[in-house]
Amino acid sequence: MTTRERAKPKKAFLFNEQLAKGERGEHFFLHHYHSPIIKYRWHTADFIDWEGSKIELKTDFYSLQDTEFMFMERYSDVDKRKPGGPWQSHKNGVDKFVYLFIRDGVYFEFENMEKLLARLKKLTDKAPMVYIKNPTYRAGGYKVRIADLEDICHRHRLYWSLDEV
Repeated sequence: MTTRERAKPKKAFLFNEQLAKGERGEHFFLHHYHSPIIKYRWHTADFIDWEGSKIELKTDFYSLQDTEFMFMERYSDVDKRKPGGPWQSHKNGVDKFVYLFIRDGVYFEFENMEKLLARLKKLTDKAPMVYIKNPTYRAGGYKVRIADLEDICHRHRLYWSLDEV
């Protein structure tokens, strides 16, 4: 293990469980986004807006009161070096990357993928990778301070009660 890596977490994340949570986030986002969008039918993005821009959504279940970080997945499978998060989105031609804190109804919208990836490269160049253990593979990414990204994104608030989440 290099100094850039951390030990594997003890708890394994179950793919179907995480997928269900993500789908719940997508459902709320679809109905509360600030502009009309529809579910995108291909696996390269989650939504498409009325201008034809592809949107990828990352749903986080932490509250902004409990964290000052976003988790940016670098690899969906570390051992296979399969891109994840914004890197995968960029590879798939996504136009907007959205990071939703569902408990707070707050999302950060990155409309320039090149700018986001350049910033992430700078911020994570010497940062330790955090591993997410799954039953058959490991994902990996970085904890990135929200304050270090706020100047290259738009912060929005969705309006729903916490009872809906």
